[in-house]
Amino acid sequence: MKWVVVLACSACATVNTVCPTGTRLVSEGHPIKHAQYCTSQATTMANLPTPGRGFEGALGIANATMTSGVEGPFTRWHSNGKVAAHGTYVDLGSRSVPDGIWAFWHPSGARAMLGRFREGAPIGCFAQWDEHGAPSTGIVEHGLLREAACVPPSMSAFDAIEKRATATPTVPRADLTFAAFAGGGSFGARNADQYYPSPSLLGALGVTARARLGPLRVGPTAGYRLSGTSGYRSTTAGMNIALGLASPHPQLDLEIALEVGAQRISATAVRATRPGADLLLFWTPAGAAELGAAWRLSDTIEARLALRVDGSPAHDVDAKVMYCTARCEPTVTETWQLGGFTYGASFGFRFVL
Repeated sequence: MKWVVVLACSACATVNTVCPTGTRLVSEGHPIKHAQYCTSQATTMANLPTPGRGFEGALGIANATMTSGVEGPFTRWHSNGKVAAHGTYVDLGSRSVPDGIWAFWHPSGARAMLGRFREGAPIGCFAQWDEHGAPSTGIVEHGLLREAACVPPSMSAFDAIEKRATATPTVPRADLTFAAFAGGGSFGARNADQYYPSPSLLGALGVTARARLGPLRVGPTAGYRLSGTSGYRSTTAGMNIALGLASPHPQLDLEIALEVGAQRISATAVRATRPGADLLLFWTPAGAAELGAAWRLSDTIEARLALRVDGSPAHDVDAKVMYCTARCEPTVTETWQLGGFTYGASFGFRFVL
C-alpha cells in the first residue's frame, strides 16, 4: 500500500482569465515564481505558496492557503515556463483556499496529478502519473492519499484545463526608464586659466530603452548633463547593458548595469585676464556603472533608485580659442583637460512592457 502526503495546493489560475466581479487580474513574474490570479486585495507573490514544495518529490500538493482576497481561476508556472498547476481559489473571508478540480504538471510538462478540493481540503479520488507517465489512483483519507483503485475526476476535465492553461506566462520583454541624477564630481572640461577653472556637475536627466532577454537587459540610452557653472552642458548617448539579480522580494527588481558611449561637451571659455568669450565643443568617451533597485508600483510601473558612477579617464587636448566681444581677439591655443568622474544617486520611474 502506498501513501502520499496531501497538504493542500501548491500553485494555481488561468490565462485568458475572466475574473469574478469585484476582483482584478494580476500577473506576477519572478525568476522562481510566476502566476496569474484574480484578487480584490493587495496580495503579492510573497503571499503565495513556495513552488513545488512537497510536490515534485512525493507527488503531494503543498500548502496553498493564502491571505484573503484571492478568488477565481489561478495558474502557476514552473521556472522553466511549463505550467505547474491550474485551478480555482475561493475567498472564505479570513483566507483564500483552493476549491474544485485542480490539475498539476511535472516540470517536464507531463501530467502529474488531477483531483478535487472542497474549501481547501482534498477529497475523493485523485489520479497521478510519475515522470514516465505511469498512472495510479488514490483515495484521500485523513489528509493522506492511499493508493487504491477508484474513479478520479473525468480526464475530459484535465483536457479542458490543459487547453486553457498551456500558454506561456506574460513576462517583461522590454522596459523604458526616465531618471534624474544628482551628485558631485567633475563636469568633464577644465582649464586652470579659466574664470571657472573646474566646473562641477549639477545634475543630469536620462532615458533608457531596453529589450529584456531573460536576466540580460540591453538597449540604447541618452542623457543631458548640466553644470552649476553657466555655459557648461553636454549630451550623452550610448548603450546600456544590465544583468538582473536575485531578489529577496517579488516586487523588488535588482540589477547591475554598465553604460558605454560618447559625450558631446559644450563649454564657454571665459578668462578673467582677457575680454570676451568663446563656445567650445569637445567629444569624450562616456561610461557609467550602476547598482539599481526598482519597486513595482503596478503591473507596468516601477519606482527606481540606483547608486551611480560615471565619466571617463582624464586626458589633455589642445583647443583653438577665439575670445570675442564687439570684436574678436587673435586665436590662441589652450590645453583643456577632459574627462573625470561623477558619483551620486539616480532616481526615476520605469515602464515595464
